[in-house]
Amino acid sequence: MAQVKNTQVILKDYVSGFPKESDMNIVDSTITLKIPEGSHDVVLLKNLYLSCDPHMRALMSNPKDSLRPGNYTPQSSIPAAQIHFKIEHTDVPLSYYTGILGMPGITAYAGFFEVSAPKKAENVFVSAASGAVGQLVGQFAKLHG
Repeated sequence: MAQVKNTQVILKDYVSGFPKESDMNIVDSTITLKIPEGSHDVVLLKNLYLSCDPHMRALMSNPKDSLRPGNYTPQSSIPAAQIHFKIEHTDVPLSYYTGILGMPGITAYAGFFEVSAPKKAENVFVSAASGAVGQLVGQFAKLHG
């Protein structure tokens, strides 16, 4: 099996107050990529981009949430049944999937066009226009008139 560089961003402990650089460790190591014995239909994943969004702050403070200390790594293997979709669009940079074509874009689009459904010339109030979702809602509102 292949040996690869593995950079981990490790949350040392749950954060109270404003996150600090000292709350994280960045550790470089080498790992051997291998599919577990007897596994079928397993997909090996490699993260190419990491989106650092405001909602991640909430995930860093409660042990009941999904981001636990030490659980980010650029490579992992998961059962193929857990793959929701494969990105096939090669005409745009993959990094767009951390913004306009990813969770922030889908959330902004659905919230603005499907839930709010404003009419042209109506005023739109965005309470957090500095975040990934809010800034896209602002752009949609401007384009929508």
